[in-house]
Amino acid sequence: MGRTSILATVLMVVSATVAAPAEAWRTHHGPRFGTLVDYPAGVFGVAEPSDGGDGTTWTAPGGTGLRVFGFWNALDQTPAGYETFLREGRPKRHAGVTYRGW
Repeated sequence: MGRTSILATVLMVVSATVAAPAEAWRTHHGPRFGTLVDYPAGVFGVAEPSDGGDGTTWTAPGGTGLRVFGFWNALDQTPAGYETFLREGRPKRHAGVTYRGW
């Protein structure tokens, strides 16, 4: 990965097991980095875009969250290295990450 490469990461923080019927899935497009993700629309509420346009967050009842974002990978991190960076920097906030989409 070069300095201008993009690292797109999908993190799902799960506090409860949630199932969604197949017909309830939708595709979300993040225009800034061209990120595409299929998400269970029947589970998550309204999408909340970030101020910078680089990501979107959905929250379901019970606290389950889905965050999709992209950024310029200036530190040339691998996805696993970025996860380690998050866990070490904010361990309480990122302790519940249970799904990685890379």
